[in-house]
Amino acid sequence: MVFDSQGNLYGTTGSGGVANLGQTYDVAFRLSPPPTGSGPWTYVVLYSFTGGQDGAQPDSLIFDAQKKNL
Repeated sequence: MVFDSQGNLYGTTGSGGVANLGQTYDVAFRLSPPPTGSGPWTYVVLYSFTGGQDGAQPDSLIFDAQKKNL
C-alpha cells in the first residue's frame, strides 16, 4: 500500500473485482481520509482487473511524481 501527499491510501485487494468464468480478480483502490479528521474514510475502486490482457492479480503498486491525484 502507498500513501500520497494528501493522506490518501492506495492498494489492491485479493479479490472482489470483475467475475470472469467464475473467477474474481483484484481491484486497485483509494481510501481517502475524512476532511475533518474523524469519521469514515471514503473507498473508491480505481480499476477492476479482468484477468485478460490487463492482468489479474498485481503484486505491488508503483507511485510516481506524475500521479499526484487519481
